[in-house]
Amino acid sequence: MVWKTVSEDCNLACDYCYYSTAGGQAQQLIRVMDTDLLERFIAQDMTRSSGIATFSWQGGEPLLAGLQYFERVISHHAKYALPHTMISNALQTNETLIHEKWAKFFKRCNFLVGISLDGP
Repeated sequence: MVWKTVSEDCNLACDYCYYSTAGGQAQQLIRVMDTDLLERFIAQDMTRSSGIATFSWQGGEPLLAGLQYFERVISHHAKYALPHTMISNALQTNETLIHEKWAKFFKRCNFLVGISLDGP
């Protein structure tokens, strides 16, 4: 399952980005997937997991949703996973928002983190 937590919103707002309609202008309002919808989707996905649940977090820039948002994700995984379900999370980021708390969270929750590098 690929999750677009903040749609096309990104803190870099590159004018050449094929995905964004920001046109090089930083977004004033970050649109984050509603937490009730997030919980409902995770609950539904877990019931169909057959023992393996894989979550891929992309954007825009998914870290704009915030660390508490992703802590809630992990909480929902624990709440809705069937016994013995193997859960994996992968996240694609531009890396500019990662700090020590994010790094500890990624390690603690065993996230696979991909970093996008581009530009001149």
